[in-house]
Parts: sequence; structure tokens; C-alpha cells
Amino acid sequence: MEQSAAILLSRQPMRPTGKTAWVQKAKEAVQWVCKNNLLLFTSAGMSTWEILLLLAKQNKVRQNILITAKNMTDFDSQYKSTVYQFDLNKNMQEFMPVLPDSSSFSRDDLMQKRDKLIFSLADILIPVSVRKNGLMDKLICELCNKSIMREFKIDYNYSTTPLSYRIDEKLLTKDLTDIKSGQ
Repeated sequence: MEQSAAILLSRQPMRPTGKTAWVQKAKEAVQWVCKNNLLLFTSAGMSTWEILLLLAKQNKVRQNILITAKNMTDFDSQYKSTVYQFDLNKNMQEFMPVLPDSSSFSRDDLMQKRDKLIFSLADILIPVSVRKNGLMDKLICELCNKSIMREFKIDYNYSTTPLSYRIDEKLLTKDLTDIKSGQ
């Protein structure tokens, strides 16, 4: 049976670059997965999962990509979109739907279901940048029977810089000025 891994990243601040610490460590972790000929569990629909998906593609790592979807029709559409967007080689990927248990399932519930499924399926967990007391941190603690590779782990960097824009009011059209003043 093929050994597998999951690289763990909590949600990260927006606009990472190739020099961002968690991106560099994620790249090193994917290269380690490649060197050890492991199947990598990834996903789409969230930037951290998609960076792993892209890094795996670039390093020719076999992937099992979990796709959260409302139903099988939605899964089929997202599957095709993911293959197209990432120019995936269908021989290097398998896809697995993550569907709601009921119609009242929220998107957040579905993403947590995906993350728990990845944790349960992977033989080796590789935390890179995991938020303390977040879902992934809690799952790592609960799954102490899993092999955990901590070589690539770095501290989670909480975003402290708020995103702000300044717009010169002289550049606003009359329509936008009216909206601002509530007219």
C-alpha cells in the first residue's frame, strides 16, 4: 500500500510571495514528500491548499485532491475547473469528493470535514505553519497515533497589518459622493 502525507497549513495572511516563510517551508516539505515517493493529500478552494497543489504538480508528486462540493454535479464542475486551472496531468492526480452529510451543511462545516478526512487518510502529518488552538492544531493533538514530521514546522505568523486604502475624495464621482453621504 502506498504511503501518504498531508502538509498542514492554517489559513495564512493574504498576498504571500515566494519569500514568505510558510511558502518556503511548504516547498521544502513538498520536495521531501517527492524524495520519499509519498502520495500527497491536497485540496482546492483555499489558497494554502492550492499552493500545496501547485507545488506538488511542479515537483511531480502524486496527489489525491479532495474537493468540497454541494453535490456530485458541483464536484464534477469543480474537478474539471481544477484540472484546467492548474493544468494537471490526470495520471498524477486522483480526486475525491467531500460532500455534505445533509442539506443544512455550511461551507465551514464542509471545509472542516475535508480537513478531518485528510488527517484520517494521511499516514504522515507534516505541520508547517499551524495556528495554536486552531482546528489543525487540535486534530494533531487528537491524532497522536499518526507519524508527525516536525522538521518543516515554523511559528504561525498572525497577520497584524490591517489592509487599508486611502482614496482622494476629489477623485470620487458625484454618484460615489452621494453614496457616502447617504443621499
